Amino acid sequence: MKKWLLNPFEYIAGLKASLIGLAVIILTSAFCILSSTHFDGVIDFHPKAAHGYFLLYLTENIIDVISITLVLYILGRILSKSSVRFIDVFGTQAFARYPLTFAALLAVFSPDMNTILNKTMQNKNIGGAASFSPNELASLIFISVIGLLLIIWTIFLMYKAYSVSCNLNKAKGIVSFACGLIIAEILSKILLKIFAFV
Repeated sequence: MKKWLLNPFEYIAGLKASLIGLAVIILTSAFCILSSTHFDGVIDFHPKAAHGYFLLYLTENIIDVISITLVLYILGRILSKSSVRFIDVFGTQAFARYPLTFAALLAVFSPDMNTILNKTMQNKNIGGAASFSPNELASLIFISVIGLLLIIWTIFLMYKAYSVSCNLNKAKGIVSFACGLIIAEILSKILLKIFAFV
């Protein structure tokens, strides 16, 4: 079970990982509609943001996966002595984002999030500090902590996917992945702005 949760890529790669990854992208995008959650960046998570439509959420998720795939594929080709296949990098990176499916559902089960965000925006406009009820504060802490843990889990899976698909590990794999993640985050922001989705 530990292997499946932390490194399923030793068992699933290539076309199978790509198909599962595409299913993850579609399912996550569908859940985004319920919670108005935007993944407007490779590791960006914004629940209860501006309401959108399915194609918008789908495009955000696809751009995120393509951005990290392109960057890590190039790094893998440069740094790895092994043969690196694009489909392996794409499939495992798409599959690695499955914890974000749960993140998209977080806000659905937190009815106080709309109130919290409205109060935050109102006080931001007038330059004051928002005050929250105990229930609202609990919802805010819950969303923040669980959301952060899911993002950390996703990043860990993305690294494992990279190390397996590109046969890179230890210092070279960790450093190149960290650099690649930063570059991919910037690239995803640029692509999203080009396509006028954020």
